[in-house]
Amino acid sequence: MAERDSAAGGQAFDDARAMVRNMAEQQKHKVASRLGCVAQALHETAKNLQKQNATVGRYADLAAERVDRVTQALKDRAVEKLVEDAEDFARSQPMLFIGGAMAAGFLLARVVRSGDVARAPSRPMAAVASPTPSPISEIEQAGGRL
Repeated sequence: MAERDSAAGGQAFDDARAMVRNMAEQQKHKVASRLGCVAQALHETAKNLQKQNATVGRYADLAAERVDRVTQALKDRAVEKLVEDAEDFARSQPMLFIGGAMAAGFLLARVVRSGDVARAPSRPMAAVASPTPSPISEIEQAGGRL
């Protein structure tokens, strides 16, 4: 009886691990795709900046190349290898890792928030306005008289 329960628990753990791995792979591909778009936009921006300021354009192009490299690394590496690399980096450069994690968190929050705003249905301002008049609007309606 205990042996059967242990085997069932082990199978459930393996199933959960496979599901988490699959979700992580899907997210990895989404992130790589979005980073690819960012890199493409940076390359286009760099081309435009080259015409106005060669130095700034060169820096933008370098940034685009680095984003391209990160995108390719995400596409090429398995999730387990990415986790292992992150752990090694965190051990060797803890302060830089924490700073990078904070920056990534802020960036992710902005991306998620901007996606929520983009998906939110637009409402006319009248629907957003308060149903009760404010004291200032009452004064304005009364011609400035109290």
